[in-house]
Amino acid sequence: MPRVISGTAGGVPLKAPPGDKTRPTTDRIKESVFNMLQGEMNGRAVLDLFAGSGGLGIEALSRGAESAVFVDLDRTACGIVKANLEKTKLADKAQVMCMDVNSAVRLLAGNGRKFGLLFADAPYRCDFVLKTLLMVDENDIMGNDGMAVLEHHRTEMLPDEAGGWLLLRRREYGDTVFSFYSRLVGES
Repeated sequence: MPRVISGTAGGVPLKAPPGDKTRPTTDRIKESVFNMLQGEMNGRAVLDLFAGSGGLGIEALSRGAESAVFVDLDRTACGIVKANLEKTKLADKAQVMCMDVNSAVRLLAGNGRKFGLLFADAPYRCDFVLKTLLMVDENDIMGNDGMAVLEHHRTEMLPDEAGGWLLLRRREYGDTVFSFYSRLVGES
Protein backbone atom coordinates (compact mmCIF):
# COMPACT_ATOMS: atom_id res chain seq x y z
CA MET A 1 0.00 0.00 0.00
CA PRO A 2 1.45 3.40 -0.97
CA ARG A 3 2.05 5.94 1.78
CA VAL A 4 3.18 9.51 2.33
CA ILE A 5 6.95 9.31 2.71
CA SER A 6 7.82 12.47 4.66
CA GLY A 7 6.56 15.74 6.07
CA THR A 8 3.48 16.54 8.14
CA ALA A 9 1.60 13.46 6.88
CA GLY A 10 4.64 11.17 6.74
CA GLY A 11 3.78 7.49 7.18
CA VAL A 12 0.05 7.86 6.44
CA PRO A 13 -1.08 5.03 4.09
CA LEU A 14 -2.89 6.11 0.91
CA LYS A 15 -5.71 4.37 -0.91
CA ALA A 16 -5.24 3.66 -4.62
CA PRO A 17 -7.93 3.24 -7.27
CA PRO A 18 -8.73 -0.43 -7.89
CA GLY A 19 -7.71 -2.21 -11.07
CA ASP A 20 -4.88 -1.50 -13.45
CA LYS A 21 -6.09 1.81 -14.90
CA THR A 22 -3.76 3.70 -12.55
CA ARG A 23 -0.19 2.99 -11.50
CA PRO A 24 0.49 4.48 -8.07
CA THR A 25 4.13 5.55 -7.90
CA THR A 26 5.97 3.15 -5.61
CA ASP A 27 7.27 4.48 -2.31
CA ARG A 28 10.87 3.84 -3.36
CA ILE A 29 10.50 5.82 -6.60
CA LYS A 30 8.50 8.58 -4.90
CA GLU A 31 11.19 8.98 -2.25
CA SER A 32 13.90 9.22 -4.91
CA VAL A 33 11.93 11.79 -6.94
CA PHE A 34 11.23 13.95 -3.91
CA ASN A 35 14.85 13.78 -2.80
CA MET A 36 15.69 15.39 -6.17
CA LEU A 37 13.04 18.05 -5.49
CA GLN A 38 14.41 18.87 -2.03
CA GLY A 39 13.33 22.40 -1.14
CA GLU A 40 11.27 22.88 -4.34
CA MET A 41 7.89 22.48 -2.60
CA ASN A 42 8.06 25.25 -0.02
CA GLY A 43 5.32 27.78 -0.65
CA ARG A 44 4.55 26.56 -4.18
CA ALA A 45 1.16 25.89 -5.70
CA VAL A 46 1.12 22.38 -7.15
CA LEU A 47 -0.86 21.00 -10.08
CA ASP A 48 -1.23 17.19 -10.14
CA LEU A 49 -2.60 16.09 -13.54
CA PHE A 50 -3.86 12.54 -14.12
CA ALA A 51 -3.80 12.43 -10.31
CA GLY A 52 -4.89 8.82 -9.73
CA SER A 53 -4.56 8.43 -5.94
CA GLY A 54 -3.12 11.95 -5.58
CA GLY A 55 0.08 10.52 -4.12
CA LEU A 56 2.49 12.96 -5.77
CA GLY A 57 0.52 16.11 -4.97
CA ILE A 58 -0.19 14.92 -1.42
CA GLU A 59 3.52 14.22 -0.90
CA ALA A 60 4.27 17.79 -2.06
CA LEU A 61 1.65 19.22 0.34
CA SER A 62 3.05 17.15 3.19
CA ARG A 63 6.51 18.54 2.43
CA GLY A 64 5.49 22.22 2.46
CA ALA A 65 3.63 23.08 -0.75
CA GLU A 66 1.17 25.93 -0.21
CA SER A 67 -1.73 24.38 -2.13
CA ALA A 68 -2.55 21.73 -4.72
CA VAL A 69 -5.07 21.14 -7.46
CA PHE A 70 -5.69 17.51 -8.40
CA VAL A 71 -7.18 16.67 -11.80
CA ASP A 72 -8.49 13.29 -12.91
CA LEU A 73 -11.33 12.30 -15.22
CA ASP A 74 -12.18 9.09 -13.34
CA ARG A 75 -14.81 9.66 -10.63
CA THR A 76 -13.52 6.77 -8.51
CA ALA A 77 -10.01 8.26 -8.59
CA CYS A 78 -11.39 11.68 -7.60
CA GLY A 79 -13.18 10.13 -4.63
CA ILE A 80 -9.99 8.38 -3.56
CA VAL A 81 -7.98 11.62 -3.84
CA LYS A 82 -10.55 13.35 -1.61
CA ALA A 83 -10.43 10.48 0.91
CA ASN A 84 -6.62 10.56 0.93
CA LEU A 85 -6.65 14.33 1.47
CA GLU A 86 -9.02 13.91 4.43
CA LYS A 87 -6.94 11.08 5.88
CA THR A 88 -3.75 13.17 5.66
CA LYS A 89 -5.53 16.27 7.01
CA LEU A 90 -4.49 18.25 3.91
CA ALA A 91 -7.94 18.77 2.37
CA ASP A 92 -8.03 22.45 3.35
CA LYS A 93 -5.05 23.10 1.04
CA ALA A 94 -6.47 21.23 -1.94
CA GLN A 95 -9.00 21.30 -4.75
CA VAL A 96 -10.07 18.21 -6.72
CA MET A 97 -11.30 18.72 -10.28
CA CYS A 98 -13.05 15.67 -11.72
CA MET A 99 -12.76 16.42 -15.42
CA ASP A 100 -10.47 15.90 -18.38
CA VAL A 101 -7.05 17.55 -18.17
CA ASN A 102 -7.56 19.85 -21.19
CA SER A 103 -10.78 21.32 -19.77
CA ALA A 104 -9.25 21.71 -16.31
CA VAL A 105 -6.17 23.52 -17.62
CA ARG A 106 -8.30 25.89 -19.70
CA LEU A 107 -10.54 26.58 -16.69
CA LEU A 108 -7.54 27.22 -14.42
CA ALA A 109 -6.02 29.55 -17.04
CA GLY A 110 -9.34 31.40 -17.37
CA ASN A 111 -9.32 31.94 -13.60
CA GLY A 112 -5.77 33.34 -13.73
CA ARG A 113 -4.27 30.48 -11.70
CA LYS A 114 -0.49 30.02 -11.68
CA PHE A 115 1.47 27.04 -10.41
CA GLY A 116 5.06 26.50 -9.41
CA LEU A 117 5.20 22.72 -9.64
CA LEU A 118 3.47 20.39 -12.09
CA PHE A 119 3.16 16.62 -11.77
CA ALA A 120 1.76 14.70 -14.73
CA ASP A 121 1.45 10.92 -14.77
CA ALA A 122 -0.45 10.45 -18.02
CA PRO A 123 -1.52 7.01 -19.26
CA TYR A 124 1.52 5.25 -20.70
CA ARG A 125 2.07 5.00 -24.46
CA CYS A 126 -0.89 7.22 -25.36
CA ASP A 127 1.17 10.21 -26.56
CA PHE A 128 -0.26 12.41 -23.76
CA VAL A 129 2.95 13.39 -21.99
CA LEU A 130 4.42 15.86 -24.47
CA LYS A 131 0.96 17.11 -25.51
CA THR A 132 0.16 17.83 -21.86
CA LEU A 133 3.41 19.73 -21.29
CA LEU A 134 2.82 21.86 -24.40
CA MET A 135 -0.84 22.46 -23.49
CA VAL A 136 0.17 23.67 -20.02
CA ASP A 137 2.72 25.99 -21.66
CA GLU A 138 0.18 27.34 -24.19
CA ASN A 139 -2.31 28.12 -21.42
CA ASP A 140 0.32 30.01 -19.38
CA ILE A 141 -0.55 28.52 -15.99
CA MET A 142 3.03 28.03 -14.78
CA GLY A 143 5.08 30.71 -13.05
CA ASN A 144 8.44 31.86 -14.42
CA ASP A 145 10.27 29.57 -12.00
CA GLY A 146 7.89 26.68 -12.67
CA MET A 147 9.03 23.09 -12.75
CA ALA A 148 7.35 20.08 -14.36
CA VAL A 149 7.85 16.47 -13.29
CA LEU A 150 6.53 14.06 -15.90
CA GLU A 151 6.18 10.33 -15.33
CA HIS A 152 6.17 8.27 -18.51
CA HIS A 153 7.13 4.94 -20.07
CA ARG A 154 10.77 4.56 -21.14
CA THR A 155 9.71 4.12 -24.79
CA GLU A 156 8.18 7.64 -24.80
CA MET A 157 11.15 9.84 -25.56
CA LEU A 158 10.71 13.51 -24.69
CA PRO A 159 12.76 16.33 -26.28
CA ASP A 160 15.37 18.42 -24.48
CA GLU A 161 13.27 21.52 -25.23
CA ALA A 162 9.50 21.71 -25.61
CA GLY A 163 7.67 25.01 -25.94
CA GLY A 164 8.80 27.11 -22.98
CA TRP A 165 10.39 24.13 -21.17
CA LEU A 166 13.95 22.85 -20.86
CA LEU A 167 14.78 19.30 -19.76
CA LEU A 168 16.89 19.37 -16.58
CA ARG A 169 17.28 15.65 -15.94
CA ARG A 170 15.79 12.29 -16.64
CA ARG A 171 15.75 9.36 -14.20
CA GLU A 172 14.84 5.80 -15.15
CA TYR A 173 13.32 3.22 -12.80
CA GLY A 174 12.78 0.09 -14.89
CA ASP A 175 10.05 0.92 -17.44
CA THR A 176 9.17 4.15 -15.60
CA VAL A 177 10.96 7.41 -16.39
CA PHE A 178 10.71 10.75 -14.62
CA SER A 179 11.62 13.77 -16.75
CA PHE A 180 12.21 17.05 -14.91
CA TYR A 181 11.66 20.28 -16.85
CA SER A 182 12.10 23.92 -15.89
CA ARG A 183 10.76 27.02 -17.56
CA LEU A 184 13.13 28.55 -20.12
CA VAL A 185 14.59 31.85 -18.91
CA GLY A 186 12.58 34.76 -20.27
CA GLU A 187 9.41 32.72 -20.79
CA SER A 188 6.23 33.68 -18.96
